[in-house]
Amino acid sequence: MQYPAQLKHGCAARPRSRRATRRAFSEPGGRPPDGILRRVIIDASREPRLQFGDGEPFAIDGCEVQRDIERSTLTNIALDGAPLPLPVGERVTLWAGPNVVFVGRAVDERSVLDLLSTESDDELDDDETI
Repeated sequence: MQYPAQLKHGCAARPRSRRATRRAFSEPGGRPPDGILRRVIIDASREPRLQFGDGEPFAIDGCEVQRDIERSTLTNIALDGAPLPLPVGERVTLWAGPNVVFVGRAVDERSVLDLLSTESDDELDDDETI
């Protein structure tokens, strides 16, 4: 049987056991203690832009996307060196260059929860689906 890692990388490695995975996340440099699996820093080199609703995207200094198993959160959004207050309840889109990298809804003035965690298909426009 070929494991997905073999198909992708052509190597003969087996997937980690559950115990090995738990151990890797509990060691220094493994899973952060707050339960976040990954932090992605979007800095000025990625040309980040933020868009509220259907408005025009505008440049920001940078931000952070925190990913865990259940949700992703956009946070630490900075504009002109200061935290950018978000319009609570508004749809927020993060662009990096020409690509959309995050879409969600502002849950407070400092963070945006990913769209999959905030809405169902019933709450979207007719031409939108999750």
